[in-house]
Amino acid sequence: MLAFRFRNYYTFSDDLLPYDALNKLGGSQMSRGYFKGSFLDKHVMGLTAEYRFSPFSESNSSLWEVWRHFHAAVFLTASQSFGIDSRFNLSDFNYSAGGGIRIPITKKQRFSLRLDYAFGLTRGDNDIDLHRGFYVDINEAF
Repeated sequence: MLAFRFRNYYTFSDDLLPYDALNKLGGSQMSRGYFKGSFLDKHVMGLTAEYRFSPFSESNSSLWEVWRHFHAAVFLTASQSFGIDSRFNLSDFNYSAGGGIRIPITKKQRFSLRLDYAFGLTRGDNDIDLHRGFYVDINEAF
């Protein structure tokens, strides 16, 4: 299954906002591969594409009986934070990618234990910074 999610958060205020009121990118839900709050500003947006699949084909072995319950996912994200005084710019996107394992807990509600590893790339003035994150969560990211 291929899933897409576009998320955006906008905060409009003439006042200077405190840190905890700013919108944040990063963490297990939006822009995996960056720490939550790695990028923050009044406006944030992100587009994620995630491909979910069962990596183990059917077999008659008893080992397959265990592994057939595991699912996998790979994902790519492009995200950006910007303020009222700064402009949205296509060249300012931050990119992250990763993959993970899904272990279903219940079938009816599609309730899963999610183990993801992701990395993010940030362009600096003269180099590229690599960020990494390992996430353990319950349920899908979206």
